[in-house]
Amino acid sequence: MTGPSPIEQIVTAAEQVQKLPPSTARKQGRTLIGLAADLVEEHPEHADLAAAALKDSLGKDEILPQQPDKPK
Repeated sequence: MTGPSPIEQIVTAAEQVQKLPPSTARKQGRTLIGLAADLVEEHPEHADLAAAALKDSLGKDEILPQQPDKPK
């Protein structure tokens, strides 16, 4: 039995990033985008899928825009 596809791994990781505090999410989101770029470099035929997965998972104005953390 095979594991999840690289695209499924990106989507799963992006969903996990959404649950983090804003500053941590930004850092992890940048790491995730770098991993997606590596995937596209290795498998250019999946570029559209990787972009869609990132857009759907990270592009909800919750992570990518700069947000200050709430005071503790």
